[in-house]
Amino acid sequence: MIKRAYIYFIVKSVIVFFVLSCVAAGIGLSVYSWQLSQQIHKRFSTRRWRIPSTIFSDITIIYPGQQIDQNVFAKKLKNIGYRAVAYPPLHKGEFTLVASVIDIFLNDLDVPSLKRKGVPISIKFSEDRIESVIRTDTKEPQPVIELEPEKLMLFFGPEREQRQLVSINDVPKHLVFAVLAAEDKNFFKHIGVSPMGMGRALYTNLRHGGVRQGGSTLTQQLTKNYFLTSDRTISRKLQEILTSMILELMYEKDEILEIYLNEIYFGQKGSVSVNGVGEAAKFYFGKPVSRLSLTEAATIAGLIKAPNQYSPYRNPERSLARRNSVLKAMNKNGWLDKKKLNEALKMPVITSDFKAYGRKAPYFMDYLAKQLTELYSLEVLSGHGLSIYTSLDTRVQAAAEQALENGLARLERLNPAIRRTEPEKKLQGAVVVMQPKTGHILAMVGGREYGVSQFNRAVQSLRQPGSALKPFVYLS
Repeated sequence: MIKRAYIYFIVKSVIVFFVLSCVAAGIGLSVYSWQLSQQIHKRFSTRRWRIPSTIFSDITIIYPGQQIDQNVFAKKLKNIGYRAVAYPPLHKGEFTLVASVIDIFLNDLDVPSLKRKGVPISIKFSEDRIESVIRTDTKEPQPVIELEPEKLMLFFGPEREQRQLVSINDVPKHLVFAVLAAEDKNFFKHIGVSPMGMGRALYTNLRHGGVRQGGSTLTQQLTKNYFLTSDRTISRKLQEILTSMILELMYEKDEILEIYLNEIYFGQKGSVSVNGVGEAAKFYFGKPVSRLSLTEAATIAGLIKAPNQYSPYRNPERSLARRNSVLKAMNKNGWLDKKKLNEALKMPVITSDFKAYGRKAPYFMDYLAKQLTELYSLEVLSGHGLSIYTSLDTRVQAAAEQALENGLARLERLNPAIRRTEPEKKLQGAVVVMQPKTGHILAMVGGREYGVSQFNRAVQSLRQPGSALKPFVYLS
């Protein structure tokens, strides 16, 4: 009897200990889950991304009789962000150049001083002058047309990320299907994690003796980017799984997908990282995300796995093969019929021109940046996505830079004694062009070469003006 009672006591103690341990673990898990939910809520209810502030030039005025070279004007359109096409412009942001005529489908204009909807126009040139400006849909002559400002500079934060936020409502269905086919075909079915996917990935990796396949869902990828490190440890993976499930409980699928599409990394633009489908559509294909074709959408979706490896700029062959793989996956999952698949597989990958980020009018930008940092903190300038409009005219700026270079070169040619071979010892000068009625600065050149010297002689070189200023005294 004593032995039986002892065994009963031991068994009962083990059961009680087990139950208490489970209760304690449940309480601990509940507390930890609550803390995670608070962290998720705080992260997603406040500013989710650092968006660099953008500095713009002034708008450009176009009117009949204006003297401007046709090719210079076409270059101006490309600098603003218009895309040259081989057919009559059908969408906003497109233009075509045929003989002496440039047809443009204007973008919407929204600046503090003016707002207008984008309309199709046709500009006819006669030698170096604009002969006429006609709105092609109404056939009405236009006395004046305003073009959007040109992007001059971005205030990047420490991450140097460039991102163009888009709503899930502006993302075409074929891009959504392409991303799901490439990364997570069961996104709308799982609760943040996919046990079958993780098991399949584990089996594949064990069979090949290395990491060949990932089992993470879109939600897990988003969780890792937002809250965790990329360390491959069991504890981090468990934290990722728990956080993903909490995220799925707190937010709708479309909300999670929208955040994911705006967050994911798509490669490098020079020293700046391209994040989100909005910026990727602009960088790779020069168009808004809403106008991506099926093949373009599949190309972008294919980048997510390894952006630099499948970049159409760096590895066009690999990019094409990856795009075709995504298209076939879309067909396999019932999101693309066989006829459209065969048509898409024959299409080449055609990208827009690559343009690395670079500042324009650097002396003016330094002058402006000094003023801005007196008004705003660097945190606001590099993270709040402000749009800052200036009076700079990029055509006048280019002319001023060329005029200074030509003028200094002519002086050196006429006076060989002042000519120097060392860049830092060369003859220097400065140009400031202002609008007399308003005092607005149209152009500023503070030296011969910004890369050699950042000293702005237009505003930092304090000298007697001599007879450069003529005072007028009015006596009544």
